This record gives sequence, C-alpha cells and structure tokens, in this order.
Amino acid sequence: MSCWCIIPWVGAKSRKRRKRQRKRRSKALARRSSRALRVSFEIEALDIALGHDGLLRGSPEPTLLFGLYSVDGDEVATHGRYLFRFERPASLPGKVAARERIKESVVVPWSEAARLVVVALAVEEDSGRGLQTLYAELENGDAIVAWLEDGSSLEPMHVPELAAALPSDRPHRIHLLFEDRDPSQQLRGDDWIGAGLVWASLTPGRGRHRLHFVAPDGRNDWTAELDLAVRHA
Repeated sequence: MSCWCIIPWVGAKSRKRRKRQRKRRSKALARRSSRALRVSFEIEALDIALGHDGLLRGSPEPTLLFGLYSVDGDEVATHGRYLFRFERPASLPGKVAARERIKESVVVPWSEAARLVVVALAVEEDSGRGLQTLYAELENGDAIVAWLEDGSSLEPMHVPELAAALPSDRPHRIHLLFEDRDPSQQLRGDDWIGAGLVWASLTPGRGRHRLHFVAPDGRNDWTAELDLAVRHA
C-alpha cells in the first residue's frame, strides 16, 4: 500500500519539475531570439601624460563626451550621449578618477547588418559653454563628418562611410566636423583636446579600447580605456 501512496506524489513532483524546466527553457529561447541587445560601457580612469598649466590652476577640468550610435546601411540612429567629468591631477603624468562611477548601458534594436559606433570627444572645461554646444551636437549622428587625424585619409566621410572604411574593434583618432562647424576652431569657453571613434559589430561580446586624445598644440595628451560590452537584453 505504501507504494500506491508514494508513486502519485513522486509523479506530481516530477511534473512540476518538468514544467519549471520547460518554463526556464522557454525564457532562455526568448532571450536568445530577442530583437534587442544591451550595450554597456565603462571607464575606470583617465590617464594624463601631458597637461597644460591651466589644468593645474583649479579652473579647467578634464572632461569626456560620448555619442553612441548604430549604423544600418546609410541610416544612423542615436542611442545616447554622455558627459563625464574627472578629478584634477595632483601631479603629471598621472591617472585621475571620474567624479562619479562611469558605467552606462542602453538597449539597442538588433539588425544583422547593423554596426555599433562610439564617438568620443575630449575637452578641457573652463566655462562649460563649449561642452553644452558639443553635447547638443552629438544628438544628430547624421551631422558628423570625420577623417583620420594621422593623414592617411584626408577625405571627410559621414559616420556610415567611416565605419565601413575603418577596421572594427580598434580605436581611431579623428578630426571631425558637425556639418560645417569645426569644434577645434569654434569651441567657445572651453579648450578642445581631440576626438576618437571606435566601431564594432552589433553582436554579443566585449572589448577594451584605448582612446588617445592629443590637443592640436600638443600640450595635452590624455588616454582613456573604454570597456565596451554587448549582450542579450
């Protein structure tokens, strides 16, 4: 008689376990087939090799701005813009931490042909007026025109053309315009340092990219390590 009592109980428990397993598998399949991916990036510190004396007088601050875009064919979609301020260095060369922890993430629609593009700008803040202008400019990825700063490519290209022409998963120092506006010549109230670009396929994975910024006059030389990760949303 004891067997007839135990068997139904075991069967019910087994059915519940199988139901939970099917539910977990269903959720896993749904995640894998999701049409969106979560993109996150993080910067631990800014490495300053050279800094203008103004950096040490207490007024200007080292600042980075980022625009995050996806490119699909000739289409550019903006997914976020970010501004991060760093502490002033006690001595040079040296590393400085961000005033607040830098870790951002955003969900990006997936497309088989899409590419992820990050545009990074380095600015020495004084009044903040130039930062406001640049932050506003980053909203329109279609307006960005750039070419390689090393002179290997002198032809200005829009972001889709630039991403197609440059190697992926590798940072590139660029000179850029916002349509016909040159921030290195028209940045009111703050000091322009430089710009960089990195792009990657919109597929799960992660990488670390060293973004190097050098001011036109050579008196500021900064490097930031960008951890870029893509995973299922």
